[in-house]
Amino acid sequence: MVFNVVVKQDDNNSWYAYIPALPGCVSVAETREKVMETVKEAIQGYLETEEKERIDEFLDGEKIVVNI
Repeated sequence: MVFNVVVKQDDNNSWYAYIPALPGCVSVAETREKVMETVKEAIQGYLETEEKERIDEFLDGEKIVVNI
């Protein structure tokens, strides 16, 4: 599976990542490198705990990439 991940640094210099296709699936860390590691764990945990129907509901449909 492939997911788009949004990674940002906040005003306190912490890094966070979220996955738009997986509501509530987020990761926060002190460095960009660490947040990239922990977001993979967050995705795996999300997929293991969410009901299959709920995941399928969010993953079905047209997928596009928009660059601004």
